[in-house]
Amino acid sequence: MLRSLVGSEMCIRDSLRINANAGAPEDSTANHCSLDSSVRELLDSRTPTRRVLTRVVSLELTNSVEDAFNALAEHNILSAPVLRADDGCCLGVVDTLQLLRHVMKRAREADPSILHGSSEQPAEAGETRARYAMLQHVGEEVFSDRLMEVCAFGVQADIGVSSVALLGRSIRELVHHHFVVREDQGGEEVHRVALCDAEGRLVELVSQSDVLAFVAANPECLHTELLSKTLRQLNCLASDQRNGAQPISVLASTAAIAGFEEMERARVSGVAVVDAQGRLVGNLSASDLRGLRRQDFGRLLLPVLDFIILQKSGHPSDETLAALPVLTVTANDTLGRLLEILTGNRVHRVYVVDGKNAPVAVITLTDVMRLIAFKAALGAV
Repeated sequence: MLRSLVGSEMCIRDSLRINANAGAPEDSTANHCSLDSSVRELLDSRTPTRRVLTRVVSLELTNSVEDAFNALAEHNILSAPVLRADDGCCLGVVDTLQLLRHVMKRAREADPSILHGSSEQPAEAGETRARYAMLQHVGEEVFSDRLMEVCAFGVQADIGVSSVALLGRSIRELVHHHFVVREDQGGEEVHRVALCDAEGRLVELVSQSDVLAFVAANPECLHTELLSKTLRQLNCLASDQRNGAQPISVLASTAAIAGFEEMERARVSGVAVVDAQGRLVGNLSASDLRGLRRQDFGRLLLPVLDFIILQKSGHPSDETLAALPVLTVTANDTLGRLLEILTGNRVHRVYVVDGKNAPVAVITLTDVMRLIAFKAALGAV
């Protein structure tokens, strides 16, 4: 029988790590680093800082959505393994995008009209109060829901969970079989994989960011020629569907909840925020829901930029907005430069802009994983 929560106490714990280095060579750093290096070598090569950043924090199936949002915000992470309360078996990984979908589902059930429109559209005071009250009610219900009501673990049991044996496989195999979207996986992106032992207990968590950090620290993994190619030469623009994609965008005047609805509809984890001239002014991400308190759910009716600033700093102002720049590149920047930005800023997407600062493409970590897998298949990596 699953253990229930007592009051508002969070059943969150740091997962005990089983020594994954048993049997590994004593001096694995002496080996030449490449995409044929093992996943164990990748994890062992993490810097002390990255080891702290990637410390595994887990949730239990009986935790609430509120617990999940608070835990992700407190530890500044985008996902967490979900364990069964009675035996600690890892059932899967919950992330901000799954939580966003649940929020949107609840709001849609309450009143579909609340998800649409611009915050600048004129509305009667009574209508605004009614929408605010409706959202507050949705927030109360959503935050009380348990993760067992959010996550369809078992429907796609192979998504996000793998055997600890993966530690002995190559980084190339990890990227190809787990981090590149395939039709047989329902088109879902996998950003991180929980590695479990024979009893289903969590041993390690490996992510796309781990792979990217490894490649950035060991550029010999990629040919110098590849790193020096521009994004245009690598076809990382909107015209090529293998890498990069036409960015989904919303106007800065759009209500935050409508922006999240667009994100959920397009099945992406972030959308560009543009002004009336189409210039990039911000980025709305599913991760911006982290730390949202149930009593503040009504702020989803605010314009997108105001919502982002409130979530990140709590003090909306022009100075705060200037301190939250959107990271961009141009088509003439190189792959090497892109990797520097992604790893140096610990971000998961970078927008490609034109001379007018209008977004023409967005490149995510998954796009980089596809590029690595595609070039590797051609023998170019």
